[in-house]
This record gives sequence, C-alpha cells and structure tokens, in this order.
Amino acid sequence: MNYKGNKNEAFDNIPGTYTMNQGANDILIPFELYAGNKPMIQAQINGKSAKFLIDNGKLFDEVWFYNGEVDSLQVQFQSQIADSLIGIGENSATQIYKGNEIDLDFGSIQFLNQPTLISPSEVGFSGFFPGINGQVSSMLFKHFIVEFNFDDFYLKLTKPDNFIIPDNFIPVKMHKRSNGSYCIPFELVMSSGSKHNVLLDIDIGTVFPLYLISNADNKIPISDNAKREFLGYGASGELYGFRDTLKELRLNDLVLTDYPAIIVQSDTNSDTDIVESGTFGIQLMKRYNVTFDYFNEVMYFEFDKNNN
Repeated sequence: MNYKGNKNEAFDNIPGTYTMNQGANDILIPFELYAGNKPMIQAQINGKSAKFLIDNGKLFDEVWFYNGEVDSLQVQFQSQIADSLIGIGENSATQIYKGNEIDLDFGSIQFLNQPTLISPSEVGFSGFFPGINGQVSSMLFKHFIVEFNFDDFYLKLTKPDNFIIPDNFIPVKMHKRSNGSYCIPFELVMSSGSKHNVLLDIDIGTVFPLYLISNADNKIPISDNAKREFLGYGASGELYGFRDTLKELRLNDLVLTDYPAIIVQSDTNSDTDIVESGTFGIQLMKRYNVTFDYFNEVMYFEFDKNNN
C-alpha cells in the first residue's frame, strides 16, 4: 500500500504528486556534495540512473535538464517556442524549452508526473556541471519539509502535518518576495565598519560564502583597494566581482567574524530583478544542519554542543 501525496493549500501550484510507503512519516534520501559545494541526489528515470543538483534560489516547479533532449531518459521537447532563463552573470538570458512530464524513483519514494524544462545542449550548462543531468527544486520543497543533515549526508523529507520542531532547532522567519524567492534578515558589519541590515535570498545552490549586490538602497560599500576579478560562471554567463571580508555577519543569535564575501555592482548583474541585495548558500548552511519549511515560511538552524 502507498500513501499518495496531494496538493497542499500553502501553494497555488504543486508539481505532480508522489507515492511512498503507507504510514511512513519521514523519508531519507542520501546526498553528496558535488565538487564539494552543491548537494546532489540520484534517481532512476525509466530504469536509468540520473543525477540532480538541488536548488532553492527560486522554487522552480519544473525539473530542469541541462543538456537538451535525453533519449535514454525519454526526456523530449514538448514545445518549439523558447522561453528565457536568466540568473547571475553579466550576459543576457538563455533559451529554455518546456519538456515532457517524467517520473523519478528514489527507492523509498517516487515523484510522479513532474514537469520539466530543457536547456539546449549548445547553451553549455552541462559543461559547468560534468556528469550532472539537471536540478530539482519544488519537487522536494512544495511536498515536504526538507532537512539537510550535513553530518550524515541525507535529506529528511517530512510530511508537513507530522513535523515536530526539535528543541535545538532555531527558527528564522522567511520573507517571500513577489518574484517567488525567499529571504531572511542579516546584519552585515563591513570591513570599513559600516553596518547594513539586508534581506538575503536563500539559495543552497550558491557556492560563494556570501554573495552581495551593492546598490543605491543597501549602500553596501566596495573597498577602494578591492580589485575586480573573474569569479566564475552563472546562469547568465561570466561573473565578475570584488572579494572582501566582513568584520561580522549576524543572524539573530548567530554571529560569525571575519566572514568572506563576494560583492558585485548592481549595474553589471543581470538578475537584479530576481535577487535584490544578495544571496547566501551552502557555505554558511553546512556549518549547521538546516531545515526548510516553506509551508510556514520558516528556516531552521540546528545547534549542538559543537556550535558557539
């Protein structure tokens, strides 16, 4: 017998459905850190193994495939009309197409009728992440409360009605932006000593310790001695910015000193309509086990005896 997940009233749209063992409250899915800094899970699609990164910079309802149509996985374009995809970087948007629905089998749970998006192979995303088929987002976060355990490297998927908050979980209220991304409040003490209260977007796929966008509203300074340098590639091409070290990074009772950051100028970044002041990701999160409850818009940081 299987329990069949249904649409949750917390969201307007839920991607597909799922089946799992009857009576199971939690599902554990092992993950690895791809290249040491991106959570990656493996699934079976039509009997073939596929690898996916996990991203929550914005809750995409579709499973995104990086490298065009994949015959072995039966992933095919369903539309010849391209949409556009934009992210961090200094170039313009790239083309992306709607694909067919797929089922993903993780053994203890199967996600069914998942919508897909497909980037043409010539766009080059597969070159950024060799061996990776694509990425997933809402498939996890809109069906379950999701814990990332960085001690034992597993995801715990808990049905919302069955979630009990452990005593050592520290809650931080999320703020939902109109564009669908979520952020939480930080206080930054820059190397110059200036203080800035900002909302930084949650994005577990961000590989930088802290990614800040300097603009007229937040007035985050760029040091006169900082040199602009090539940082890598984002969804919208080459990424340039300035490296700095914050005196302090504050999140409620969490205080980190001498914390590294990347600062980019708003006029050279393609995604300022998506990200306003910046993002934080796995480099901060993996210091603590973290849990995402998008149903109640709360993020939890787990503290133990090793955390100060």
